[in-house]
Amino acid sequence: MAVLCRLSYSSNAGEAYQPTLPRLVPGPRLGEAAPGATAWCDSGATLVRRSGTMTPMSVFWRSLTRTLFAAVLAVVLAGALLGACAADPADAPPVGGPPPPLPRGTAVLTDSNGESRTVLVEIASTPQERALGLMGRAALPADSGMAFLFDEPSGGGFWMKDTLIPLEIAFWNADGTIVDIQQMVPCDSDPCERYPAAAPFVGALEVNPGTFEAANIEVGDTIEVVPGEEAVLGG
Repeated sequence: MAVLCRLSYSSNAGEAYQPTLPRLVPGPRLGEAAPGATAWCDSGATLVRRSGTMTPMSVFWRSLTRTLFAAVLAVVLAGALLGACAADPADAPPVGGPPPPLPRGTAVLTDSNGESRTVLVEIASTPQERALGLMGRAALPADSGMAFLFDEPSGGGFWMKDTLIPLEIAFWNADGTIVDIQQMVPCDSDPCERYPAAAPFVGALEVNPGTFEAANIEVGDTIEVVPGEEAVLGG
């Protein structure tokens, strides 16, 4: 009977076989092995010979294997593209309208003399909450701010893209010790200035300019964030 022969490889002996359109060629009966048999495929104007074992079943399984492999590869690539383009709705930032309310608490600022001052804060502890920060806020009441908490020490910094009001920021380490204080100005278009901390930090507190000076807070003093207290910040 006739079998389907497709050439798309080169032999170990160096005989080059050029890819051709599938052609019907003579072969053994379905399911019979033919060791040392010879099969032919028409390659343009010439006949190209292939020696070796060839059965209709072997040709069938080779073609089926290649087809399945191509199908699986297409599914994998499609999944990768979807994964690269889609985000978990729970992690996506809100579209339109005000952002969801953040947990609230207090930040206790303690100076070198042991005197403390309390600031009401919103607490941003997820990447999405920290990325939004105080963007778009038109005002920040006195003695209020936003605390940014990190699970591990960070060496990054902050910027003021789309932030409407000037702020000052204090960074503190795992001991609660303030390692840096900086003044930040609004920025409505790129490139916006970055404000990296002078040392690794696990938290940062943004407040109105002059808050730390009024509380006698400097680098080396401490900050402790206490969750649970109600804080109402301006919108």
